Amino acid sequence: MISIVIPVYNEARIVRDAAAELCRRLDDLRWEYELILAENGSRDGTLQLLEKLPATLPRVRWLHEQKPNYGRALKRGILEARGEVVICDEIDLCDVDFYLRALPLLEQGADMVVGSKAMEGANDSRPWIRRVATRVINLLLRITTGFRGTDTHGLKAFKRERLTDVAPHRIAREAASVDRAPAPGATRAQWADQAGVDDPDPASVALEAVSAFAETASNCVGPKPPSAAGPRSLS
Repeated sequence: MISIVIPVYNEARIVRDAAAELCRRLDDLRWEYELILAENGSRDGTLQLLEKLPATLPRVRWLHEQKPNYGRALKRGILEARGEVVICDEIDLCDVDFYLRALPLLEQGADMVVGSKAMEGANDSRPWIRRVATRVINLLLRITTGFRGTDTHGLKAFKRERLTDVAPHRIAREAASVDRAPAPGATRAQWADQAGVDDPDPASVALEAVSAFAETASNCVGPKPPSAAGPRSLS
């Protein structure tokens, strides 16, 4: 089975038609799939629309998060996915052509495929500042983790088993931080002392983010050559 995970936030205007069109295209391909719509904090009626969708689109499942948080919605969708392969998409894209290009690469041995906006031949129409930012981030990841791709923020297709041993630890760590939230008026250092954790300064948060990616990268996009034992990835 293939699981398509799409976070949605305030998408009442398009979510029903987009989901129906995506399901139609996948049904035409005769794929065994599920479509997981991970709603997070919408205020425009998106949740109410999702509650009705499975009646007409039985392949659709929906999840709900109280607060807007794209990353958390995406991770929850990945953890609750039932498919051996997970594809992360956007509701305003639903790029089946990417699916068709990515799946053969996974079958050939890659663990993850990333649709890149920065690779040679890509049509990247974003503002120049965002294009520069992408290249700077990629350079930092290459230096710190050995990342060999050209983008980390494009559409993704991957073997679910390669990430599920990493993602639960990240979610558990976030939950612990919420449980130990600071009291009103407490400084960051006071909160850290009371909670028995290190002072969560911005540098530590940034390091944790890099560490999280590094751990994932070491499992899924490590610098091992294709002939070596272990995971491989293409992007």
